[in-house]
Amino acid sequence: MPNISNIPSARVPVIDEKGMMSRQWYRYFFNLFNLTNAGSSPTSADDLALAPQTDVPQGLSYGPSYPIGYGNGAGGSVTQGTSRTTGVTIDTVCGQITLFSTTTTAGTFASITVTNATVTSTDVVIVNFSSGATANSYGLLITAVANGSFRVQINNAVAVAVAEAPVLNFAVIKAVTV
Repeated sequence: MPNISNIPSARVPVIDEKGMMSRQWYRYFFNLFNLTNAGSSPTSADDLALAPQTDVPQGLSYGPSYPIGYGNGAGGSVTQGTSRTTGVTIDTVCGQITLFSTTTTAGTFASITVTNATVTSTDVVIVNFSSGATANSYGLLITAVANGSFRVQINNAVAVAVAEAPVLNFAVIKAVTV
């Protein structure tokens, strides 16, 4: 396997005296090319970097400047229509769902199907309340994850006499089985 640690010294010019790429730099770039399976691998040059990327505009972020999570532009929002059981569509890996405004009866459940093209059956979906919910009045549970959708169950633990429209945060953690 090629050794990517053989980065040419700073004193080795990229272009030699004949106007051609120097042998050392050619070998270094050729090794990088081979590490990515001649350009046919999903591994990018960024994946081979020795240090974390410092500016991540969207997608999964990491490092001291970016706690684990999605960056700007990865999320979206949607508002539920005619009832608490009306499905919604939002095709982002994270975001907010504003629920239909209504009063609730204690001990009842509502299930919402969230259609989302970014979700696969092996993914993990996390959901929690962001705002608009009376404290300790509801419970949330993801009851199903399938290709293209997930289902959220809302448990009304106590009766809520005043109509409210809670806002849910969700995030999809991409996962595989192999």
